[in-house]
Amino acid sequence: MKSGSPRKSVFVDRRTTARLEAFISVKEIELRWLMRGTTISRVSISLPSDLLREFDQLISEIGYDRSKAIQAAMRLFLTDQKDLRQRKGSLLGAVAVTYDHEVRGLEEKLTDIQHAFATIVRGAMHIHLDERNCLQIIAVKGGAQRVRRLVQELMAQRGVKQIKPAMVRA
Repeated sequence: MKSGSPRKSVFVDRRTTARLEAFISVKEIELRWLMRGTTISRVSISLPSDLLREFDQLISEIGYDRSKAIQAAMRLFLTDQKDLRQRKGSLLGAVAVTYDHEVRGLEEKLTDIQHAFATIVRGAMHIHLDERNCLQIIAVKGGAQRVRRLVQELMAQRGVKQIKPAMVRA
């Protein structure tokens, strides 16, 4: 009886292993065909749960899965950033900043940054979105490099949720 038990478990293990190998091979072939030379990277990110909930609800409504939606968002971000980085000469426009006004010291820091860029900041409008969130629209006119630096400084602040520059040639 003892000699039969190991054989049975070896047989089950081989059969299970064979099935797994066949499944993995099929999935590898499917993935290679789908990607056709493109490599895939897996990433892990931390998000506020309410943001993820809202994101998941919206992508479900429009028929996207998370990966596809995040890829689309990343492409849009890259397009916006490349556009701003490629601009030259004098620019005229607005920088829209949404932020959490409950983050200690953030409003003062945003004001200090605007004062540091006083040569290009022409004015600002502050709008209360809800109990916690605000929108600041900063009118700018100046050299492209200086505008880019302002956007970078604003983006780097803890509590800033989103920045959207809208620029035209001055």
